[in-house]
Formats: sequence, structure tokens, C-alpha cells
Amino acid sequence: MLLFLVFLFFLGIIEPVFAVQVHGPPEGFYSHMLAHVIFVVAILFLLYFLRQNPEGKIQPWRYFRWSLFFFLLWNLDAMAAHFLKRELPEEAFYLPANPFEHVLLGPLSWKKWAFYITHLDHLLCVPAMFFLMQSLRHFYYTKRDL
Repeated sequence: MLLFLVFLFFLGIIEPVFAVQVHGPPEGFYSHMLAHVIFVVAILFLLYFLRQNPEGKIQPWRYFRWSLFFFLLWNLDAMAAHFLKRELPEEAFYLPANPFEHVLLGPLSWKKWAFYITHLDHLLCVPAMFFLMQSLRHFYYTKRDL
């Protein structure tokens, strides 16, 4: 199967696929925001469940709670960024066909500054992934030592 896919790639039948999906208005925005809301509810449920469970006090679960907290902040930040993007006029952006080349144009107002700051979401997502990896590592070592 892999050989067949490589063969198709060299024939030019298979094209590159990028991990950026543009949602068409307005349904795309609503379904995307609904996914954010469901993610927030799931995180809050997990945080509540871990708070009620006495086993949630050990080290791996504490790391997991920290990861959930940072994922929650990251998700709320992403939701704010989506709302701010809808508030800004299309003239506030330079939007070539390649989504990786989009630029926020000046002069910068408070909405543009807020939009820019909310796009520093990696400052929340990276710690979330770090704590998730720490929790998985500690779960692995506690399971291995049994």
C-alpha cells in the first residue's frame, strides 16, 4: 500500500495537504465556536471530577490538572481571538492566498492590540502540552513500578 501511495505521489496525483482549514461564513464560525464551547465544558467537567476524586491528589493527576487549566486558558484565548477577528474590518488585514502570510496592518487600535495579544496563544498551549507530557510520564513510571 505504501509503495502504491509513493507511486501516486510521483505521478503527481497526490497533492500536499495543509493543516489549515478555512471555515465558510456563517456556519463555519458557529460550528467552530460550538466546538470551543464543548471543549471548555469537557475541561470543566474533568477539573470538577478530579477535584472530587481523592486519587486526584497524587503527582500525575496534579500535572494533569495543570495541563487542563492551561488548555482551558488557551481555549478561552482562542475564542476571544475569533470574536476579535470578526470585530475588525477586512481592511485591517493583508490577506494573500497563503494563510501563513496574513499580516495585521497598522495603525494599531486597542482591538488590534487585543487581537495580536490573543494570537500569542502558544504561550498557553505549550505549557499545557508540557504538563500533559509530565503527567503521562509520571503515570507511566507509577504503572511500571507496580
